[in-house]
Amino acid sequence: MKQSPDAVSEDEFQTAFRLVRDLLKDTLFVTVLAQTFGLLGNDGELLRISAKYDLTDSVEASGGVVFSESGDIRQFRGIGENDRFFFEIKYNF
Repeated sequence: MKQSPDAVSEDEFQTAFRLVRDLLKDTLFVTVLAQTFGLLGNDGELLRISAKYDLTDSVEASGGVVFSESGDIRQFRGIGENDRFFFEIKYNF
């Protein structure tokens, strides 16, 4: 598996942290997800912060950002400049 396209080493260190919180009487939902690859994050890092807000009983708005940091492993070599923003409005009928 060390050969392309997998290029996986036998031991790989990864850390993940997720925080989910309901606020404002359960109308605002916030999620933070952080992942680091490698012992000190030198193989790549991802951070996703998102929120969902219930405007009414049938309309909700959500959005967030994803930050990425390039790393030493092949999957994370070129992602440092690909931060993203997303937004959505949803109507339930």
